Amino acid sequence: MWFHPALRWLEAKDPNVAVGWVVEGAEGLAPPKPVAAVAPAAAPLPTLAELNARVIELAAEVAALTRR
Repeated sequence: MWFHPALRWLEAKDPNVAVGWVVEGAEGLAPPKPVAAVAPAAAPLPTLAELNARVIELAAEVAALTRR
């Protein structure tokens, strides 16, 4: 079998029909509706001072673990 049996084939009578068009209504075909691209808000990057403080914290945790 060349195609999945769940595919539904329709005759495209409009010469402008292209890949990506969708069934709309009983037998009508329409181009896909544009989807507004919404980028998720990126978390602000830590500052160099914050990174250095975190390195000091982690070094202290490692030192405490090695003393046990």
